[in-house]
Amino acid sequence: MKQKKNNQNSLGMSITKERLAILNSLRNSSLNVNIIDLMENNIAKGTRVELFIPLN
Repeated sequence: MKQKKNNQNSLGMSITKERLAILNSLRNSSLNVNIIDLMENNIAKGTRVELFIPLN
């Protein structure tokens, strides 16, 4: 199985964060994304992606 470095951001995440920043500045909003590594007994169990979209 291929492992990636802990400090490395994927190109897709960089693009997503840039798009959210653009939307936030154009629409005066507070869109956000969080990436959380899920661990159980120091074993990687997956990744949780939280996308925050405020409802106006």
